[in-house]
Amino acid sequence: MLKLQPSSLSSPKESSHHIQVAIPMALNMTFTYESSVPLQPGTFVEVPFRRTTTIGIVWHSNPTSSLKNPPFKLKNITQIYNIPPLFPSFIKFIDWVSGYTLAPLGNVLKLFLCVHFTEKHLIQILPEAPIPNIQNLILSKPQQKAWSSLNKLISHKKFQPILLQGVTGSGKTEVYFKAIENVLKKERTCLILQPEINLTFDWINRFKRHFGFEPSIWHSNLTPKKRRDTWLQILRGEIKVVVGTRSALFLPFPSLDMILVDEEHDTSYKQEEQTLYHARDMAVVRAKYENCPIILVSATPSLETQVNVKKERYKAIYITERYGKSSMPAIHLIDMREAASNLRKLQREHKRTFYLASATQEEIKKNLEKKQQTLIFLNRRGYAPLTLCLSCGKRLECPNCTAWLIEHRAKSSLSCHHCGYTRVYPKKCPSCKEDDTLSPFGPGVERLEEEISFLFPKARIALMTSDTLSNQKDAIQKFKNILDRKVDIIIGTQVMAKGHTFPHLTLTIVTDADLGLSTTDMRASEKTFQLLQQVGGRAGRADEPGQVILQTFDPNHPVMKALQSYDDAAFYALEQEKREQANLPPFGHLASIIISSSKEEEARQTCQHLFSCIPPHNKNVQVLGPAPASMAKRKRQYRWRFLIQAPKGFFLQNFLRRWVSKIKHPSSTKISIDIDPQSFM
Repeated sequence: MLKLQPSSLSSPKESSHHIQVAIPMALNMTFTYESSVPLQPGTFVEVPFRRTTTIGIVWHSNPTSSLKNPPFKLKNITQIYNIPPLFPSFIKFIDWVSGYTLAPLGNVLKLFLCVHFTEKHLIQILPEAPIPNIQNLILSKPQQKAWSSLNKLISHKKFQPILLQGVTGSGKTEVYFKAIENVLKKERTCLILQPEINLTFDWINRFKRHFGFEPSIWHSNLTPKKRRDTWLQILRGEIKVVVGTRSALFLPFPSLDMILVDEEHDTSYKQEEQTLYHARDMAVVRAKYENCPIILVSATPSLETQVNVKKERYKAIYITERYGKSSMPAIHLIDMREAASNLRKLQREHKRTFYLASATQEEIKKNLEKKQQTLIFLNRRGYAPLTLCLSCGKRLECPNCTAWLIEHRAKSSLSCHHCGYTRVYPKKCPSCKEDDTLSPFGPGVERLEEEISFLFPKARIALMTSDTLSNQKDAIQKFKNILDRKVDIIIGTQVMAKGHTFPHLTLTIVTDADLGLSTTDMRASEKTFQLLQQVGGRAGRADEPGQVILQTFDPNHPVMKALQSYDDAAFYALEQEKREQANLPPFGHLASIIISSSKEEEARQTCQHLFSCIPPHNKNVQVLGPAPASMAKRKRQYRWRFLIQAPKGFFLQNFLRRWVSKIKHPSSTKISIDIDPQSFM
């Protein structure tokens, strides 16, 4: 039985040991405590800190001679937790993450030490891990070929990054299930990362059918008790398989024998708050410290991963055919410029706005007649992205952010999707006080639902967004309804773009295929290509052939042409050439410095001070800014940013560390460093 042991360290001894302890607080240092017994790195201890006590981790142990005459009285470690210590490889991993991201060591430690436990929790008898009851998987010839190659690469526990790339519907999941099966048969440990919680529902059902038990799940919506129990079981080595979102990367596995990153290209792997890191990239580093293979899975791999394959840093395995009799769906482009006249005619006739072209409406009608399911995709929640007063021109904006308020007609409210601010939909314009002058502009998924209900009043519709899937029980029921053919038309956002297999879905429609291209993000084309190929891949995954309709105002854009012809190689070659010429990732380094404060002038002055302190640097290093962030105000914080571009081989972290350490700034101003930024808001 595990228990909390009182330490005998409270009384001074002739022989004492100075112990370095890391504390999960926003501090980039360890603290020295005194102990009458030596403690190995990784030991869990309780220490006094400021006016309270806290759990810490022994980071290093120094002999007494290192502090013969300390200038202050050292405090004693008060308790030692009788639970397994962290492995040295995990301590090195946390140190590395802190050094790479420039996040304080204590903040990275908080990602790991994210539960609270006491003596009573340590002595609880938790349920034993389930015994697998593995069912035989029948693989197609392409799958069997892929598994044979993968099995050779993972047969020995050693570090090896592997890309498993397969077209949508090719059965990549079944192939890597065979890899998980091998780990379980050896009674070893496996971590599977998924980009979003919603992707885990269908995946867990498939896992349970094959392995005979549910894996342990880790994400932010777990109850405190469930988090604590799972965390302790993982620390003790009692759990062999965990599937989770990006934070699962920091769970205290005694050892890992395989890491798997599903949908490795997904932007959700980037942590954008507090400690900024990319879980896919950090997973590769953890696999290196654990000396185990890591499998990166995607139908549309990131350019970074593809370049690593070309440079032979990663191995690659490809599945080029769909499973069974299904084939890739035909992709059709509808030029919305040509469709505009028909839409205006419909608008005059019915006195309402339409966003689905006449040809698109006709295909939906045909699909309903065939009793097949249709997915209509728009990556925009709510009813309308902008509400405008037709009298005075006032745009309704969030008071806390530089963002428009999104109308949610079902709730009769206006909301900000950045800070969560919500207000009741006003009857009068807040500016000119005129009645009935507020008008919605642009479509969200709720507006599409209204249009579909008007066009096809007998169709059974399911609205699938993060708003409507926030409750796990309801979400599972919604997905079950689709599988049971109780839904004819699915209207969804990005949560429907990947990871789901609906056998009777044969038509996918993207209403605004250009949406992701209208940004200054250097990855805009790549992200749009990946998203549209993923969402299009939901169609025709069983016996019935599928088709995809992309409504676009620029059918000649390289993204649209590559999608229509399934010419991934041509698209990525063009994207690689553009990035390489501009010295952008993965051919160069990028970092952002974001300055934020609730006081606008304070943020601006801190920027000016930082600008005056830029250290001498290589002429190939560019410091752009300072400039207001594209979202100049977010969550009541005024935001400025620098963007630093550097060539490969330049030690960017050292440059940034020297630069930022030169200035003192008010405590109300925050300076954040984002290495490898994915978002430029």
